[in-house]
Amino acid sequence: MMRTLYIIGSEPLQSWEEKHPNAKWIVLSGDISYDIYEQFCLDFYYTKYNRISFEDITIGNKIFGNEYQVTNAEYCHNMVCYYDAKLPVLDKMILGKDHDFIVSNGSIFSIGGETLYHMEEVNEIFLPDNVTHIADYTFANYDNLHIVHLNKNLKSIGKWAFCGTGIEKIELPKSLTSIGEGAFFMADLKKVKLSESLETIPDECFSLCSLEELVIPRNVKTIGNGAFRSAWVSHIEIPEGVEKIGYDTFEALDNISLPSTLREIEPDFYYEECIDSPDYPPYITIHPDNPVFYSEDGTLLFKETGKVAINHKYNGKNPSSRF
Repeated sequence: MMRTLYIIGSEPLQSWEEKHPNAKWIVLSGDISYDIYEQFCLDFYYTKYNRISFEDITIGNKIFGNEYQVTNAEYCHNMVCYYDAKLPVLDKMILGKDHDFIVSNGSIFSIGGETLYHMEEVNEIFLPDNVTHIADYTFANYDNLHIVHLNKNLKSIGKWAFCGTGIEKIELPKSLTSIGEGAFFMADLKKVKLSESLETIPDECFSLCSLEELVIPRNVKTIGNGAFRSAWVSHIEIPEGVEKIGYDTFEALDNISLPSTLREIEPDFYYEECIDSPDYPPYITIHPDNPVFYSEDGTLLFKETGKVAINHKYNGKNPSSRF
């Protein structure tokens, strides 16, 4: 297959395609303004090609009327997270780590087929067995996507990959060792089975999902900021092995049990819907062998100083403790 170079903005894409009607491998290049790039995204039909490559391509900043500027990466992130936008196919590719892609049955993969960058929006998807990585934003805001079958070879899911999707339940395979920030942010998830191989639940990973149950695997060491905010669980047991819990990680908890391995916890690890007040902490118990913290009457304190370790003492009823 012969590579055919197109310098974006050098001539209208339609004119170039008329001169190269048999081009199946297009190589995109150019030092272009954001406005030219944005129009090109609208004009470009990726399914015309079997292979797409980038070569020496530079995109200028998005400039707003008040001269405020953002990079293409920043603009894409804002559009996805704050405006529920679906990214153009080219943005998904440009923001990725690869520069060479293959197109197959409407989907886009890295040249070796290991990384999935784009699939057409449908109700149900089956991840091909060759895919080991799902790139950032791959399915972002696919609100019509409701059922996802992941393969047993998947190793990583990128940032914001499934955010805003209509998925209500998902099982993450044991092979999965990494999930990106906000991967399932604001999805319709009610049930998730986490991979036993995960060591980190990153920031905002399941934030604003209405999870009805939650079991954290024992290999997890870090739970990031806002990771499970909006999960509708009143009690949670943090397993042995967890060392760090970020802020706004959980919401509307009645009580929480902490392990002996915990070394860091943000004073505002809990989030109260609507009021977000530090005055309403959950009832906290912690394993007596923890060297850093202890609990007394539902309040978490530092062993060394006896000072309260979170924003406020517990001030409600005392549920039963497991310790």
